Amino acid sequence: SCSGYILVRGFTSLHDGIDLASGNENCKVLSVTSGLVTQAGWVNGGEGFQVTVKTNQNTELIYSHLAGSGLFVTEGQKISEGTPIGIMGSTGRSVSRHLHLTIKENGKEVDPLKYINIK
Repeated sequence: SCSGYILVRGFTSLHDGIDLASGNENCKVLSVTSGLVTQAGWVNGGEGFQVTVKTNQNTELIYSHLAGSGLFVTEGQKISEGTPIGIMGSTGRSVSRHLHLTIKENGKEVDPLKYINIK
């Protein structure tokens, strides 16, 4: 939902998603799709505060490094496309404020740029 965000790192065999950054301290992260929130909170292993949304098509969207004080959804909540889910942060193994977005189809990571439009 922020103007001025940029793609800072793409999908590779060593990086399972994309990284988007913004200079805006209060950048709200909006859900890319509708679905069910299956996880919302701290995750050990470097992701920090994270939200996972499962769609009806056996696809999961995982939003990582969110600000700890800025989660807007809870586990078990049904959300629509465009629902604010959190604030872009720098939690977990992160050196600066950004969103790490991973998309999994049938448990396998796929390039998020195939599904979302980055301007």
